[in-house]
Amino acid sequence: MGRRASDPMDWQDKIDAVRKHFKTVAEHKDEQDYDRMRKAFDDLFFVVDVATLSSVKASKERVSDFEEGIKKLLSQVNTRLSSARAVRLAKRLNGETPMSA
Repeated sequence: MGRRASDPMDWQDKIDAVRKHFKTVAEHKDEQDYDRMRKAFDDLFFVVDVATLSSVKASKERVSDFEEGIKKLLSQVNTRLSSARAVRLAKRLNGETPMSA
């Protein structure tokens, strides 16, 4: 399976471009060089931002799935506990077990 486009391993070219443009701006302090550096930086930042938002969304979905699973499990536990309590109460009412049990 290939990597996603937002995979940090695919960012190296963009990081290298930003580094190159930073060096050029530091050496020449030219407006055109700054604009090229700014574009390279914006491109990299956009990719990182998209990856971050995607990660946050995936994490939120995992939390929601986990919460739903916990709710279902608690519901099953409560159902079983209620059934067990009902059986014990019925036995007590029928005199099959002592009331203190």
